[in-house]
Amino acid sequence: MAAPRSVNSWDIVIQRVGGALYMDAREGCSLYETHVNETAVDAPDDEQKENPMNGMTALAAEAGDVNYCYTQQCLNKTQAPIPADVGPEDLRRAWGSMPPDVATPPQGKVYRYRKFALSDELTVVVRCEVDAAMQTRDDKLAYLTVKALNEFDSKLSGVDWRQKLESQRAAVIANELKNNRNKLTRWTCQALITGSDYLKLGFVSRLHAKDNQNHFVLGQQLYRPEEFAKQIELKTDNAWGIVSSVCDMLMKLPESQEDRYLMVKDPNKQLLNFYRVPKDAFEGEVEDDAADNQVRDEDHDSDFDA
Repeated sequence: MAAPRSVNSWDIVIQRVGGALYMDAREGCSLYETHVNETAVDAPDDEQKENPMNGMTALAAEAGDVNYCYTQQCLNKTQAPIPADVGPEDLRRAWGSMPPDVATPPQGKVYRYRKFALSDELTVVVRCEVDAAMQTRDDKLAYLTVKALNEFDSKLSGVDWRQKLESQRAAVIANELKNNRNKLTRWTCQALITGSDYLKLGFVSRLHAKDNQNHFVLGQQLYRPEEFAKQIELKTDNAWGIVSSVCDMLMKLPESQEDRYLMVKDPNKQLLNFYRVPKDAFEGEVEDDAADNQVRDEDHDSDFDA
């Protein structure tokens, strides 16, 4: 949904079974990485020899840690969790019955499965994440999507949060929209799809520009996802239109029991490429000649002008 605003490359594995499409992230791909200043004029790269902590990969890892820690810090650890008492008993207790050696979701995170009818022929089912819940003033339960923007060097970002965050928060958001347009769009789409009542943004800065291990939470703000979408000029109809167009295109690809498809976003271009790959291509080591079996279908390149 946010693909037109992305700069870095990412990919999604697609399996077609009859009239259904299954989309998932490939293990180890960059789809879920929290890139920093991806859409900035001078975007970080991994050639920062003098200051490697400000390289693209290092900043993404730092931002991922900051987001996780901020999400956990927002939770009230003394209050009992609010049960997601929806669905069959065996589904509600699924995570509780998992073996101890199987990874469980982070504390406070809840998965919701939501269905969207985009047309008479197309229905999309999405697994969404809720980061927290809170009681509103009228004693109603509100779901939250919690994210953190992080400042690593005010000289490079253009706006000093310590000086501008309280007095000129709109200027800070505008600058972040310029530098992190894709990230903010993805988070907003996530909040909208999840059905969150609020998008909670934290503003986290390094203790010192040369210290990427210690951080301060300088402020936080609650937004209604629908209102924030308008603020960042995100048109939800266009976002869903991209989903619909991609699904229509994928349904035209031949079904195969032996192969899957890989949808790859070209770096620095608003272009999607589709590759047919062996079904077990990402389940273990692939022999060198497996790359020769990957067939690119030139007729199914796609731009985002849907």
